[in-house]
Amino acid sequence: MAGSELEQQLMDAANRLVQPSTSIDELLSLLDRSGESLSKMDQSSGSIMIALLRLKNALVCDKLLRHSNMDVKVLVANCLMELMRITAPHAPYDDERLKEVFYLIVAAFDELSQMGNRYFAKAVSTLEVFAVSKVVMVMLDLECDELIVKLFQFFLTTIRPDYPKAVFFNMETIMTDAIMESNDISVELLNPFLDSVKKESQNVSPTSWMLGKNVIENCATKLEPYLVKAVESEGMSLDSYDHILGYKCQSITGNVRPSYDHGSQKPMGKSTDVLSPGSSPRRSMRKKPVLPKVVSCQSTKLQHSSRRRLENKIIEISPNEPTIPAENQVSSSKMVIVYGYEVKASSAPILKAIFAKYGDITSNCLYRSVSMRASLLEIVCGVVSRLQSTDIPLKVSELKVIQNEVRDLEAAKIEVSWLSQYLEKMTKVEKIAQMKTTLKSIKANSVLVIKSATKDLEEALMELVAVQKRMVHAEKCVSAMRLVTRKINDAIKEAENEQLICQKQMDVLL
Repeated sequence: MAGSELEQQLMDAANRLVQPSTSIDELLSLLDRSGESLSKMDQSSGSIMIALLRLKNALVCDKLLRHSNMDVKVLVANCLMELMRITAPHAPYDDERLKEVFYLIVAAFDELSQMGNRYFAKAVSTLEVFAVSKVVMVMLDLECDELIVKLFQFFLTTIRPDYPKAVFFNMETIMTDAIMESNDISVELLNPFLDSVKKESQNVSPTSWMLGKNVIENCATKLEPYLVKAVESEGMSLDSYDHILGYKCQSITGNVRPSYDHGSQKPMGKSTDVLSPGSSPRRSMRKKPVLPKVVSCQSTKLQHSSRRRLENKIIEISPNEPTIPAENQVSSSKMVIVYGYEVKASSAPILKAIFAKYGDITSNCLYRSVSMRASLLEIVCGVVSRLQSTDIPLKVSELKVIQNEVRDLEAAKIEVSWLSQYLEKMTKVEKIAQMKTTLKSIKANSVLVIKSATKDLEEALMELVAVQKRMVHAEKCVSAMRLVTRKINDAIKEAENEQLICQKQMDVLL
């Protein structure tokens, strides 16, 4: 779809949603088309951001956020999730409005309980975007603990064997992400999982049992310090649960404490009842939540001829810097631990050099989880690697792509001002080089124009000389003809006089 057509569709939708139609069918049709239009947009669709801004504001009007019709809720939620995907890593609304949006989205997931409903597929799509965009991390930041518990309860009580596999996978991903990115795990959060992995549940609700079992296995290391107390709070024996839970509880010694590194996420559930072996402060809420963003890894190369004009490199990389292999890591994945962060082996020398020169650039990062910080550091290393390659020269437009990635890192409070300064200088050098090339091209064109004009001038001068000669000849002809004309006039007068004299003489004679 052409950008102008998509922009017009979004603008029309925004104008009509400001005052939603009282006709449910008309409103559903409009929201359905809006969701389809938003799904066709990517994060680089900057040319239609004005239309997107108007639609963004229209979608959170009270008449839509608080609409009583469930189908409307589902389609509004779908539009809002697509909008959050497009604007990532920046949240499209302030904290309070985001909370309202999350309540609507969780409520809209109720459509997943009815496979026969006409907008079930929309709810599935919303769930997928929710999982892929890591929206649950923003919910953690905004301390939507009770809402997250409610979401997990819904997942574990709703999942059925006949659901699409993507639904099961996305539910598992969302719950795993939330647990792994949390600091402390509450009783309220663990209770739905304990209920799902009871032995009796394997026969009553096998899909829920499998979902709960998978999440516990995915988060086994994180959950171990909390499982014993959680089981004790239920007042049931380990024999009542699946063997995976019994195995994990029996493997825990009396004083196991979870390990927190680099500051992790906040606890989930009510703060008055947190299953934590020790005490840890809740994470303070950010003023502006930031959505995770997968930065494009396009193949971009630095223009080495321009880079040589810069006196200093970004960082000096020592290829033999020691790194620590990640525990239990498959060798083919080539992951290593650098300063507590698990990164690719290819990124390790760059990351070591960055930390040696600039210190811990993640110290003020908005994300507290180690995994998110490691992902952002991978992006930093990727940018540095591309800038230090010496293959195909970069264009100014390609540098802008890298600058956008760096701005995303800055939005997450990664200290990359040094990288921004380098890119500014590089952009300036590239613009100067481009301007120089343009000026040379203009100069070459000017030479051609001068040559052509000189030739035209010479031809014109030759024509002018010829014209001047013709003019001299014409002037002589005119002068000669004027002399002839005067002589003829004199002869005519003389003849007329003689004629008159002869006439008089003839009159006398008669």
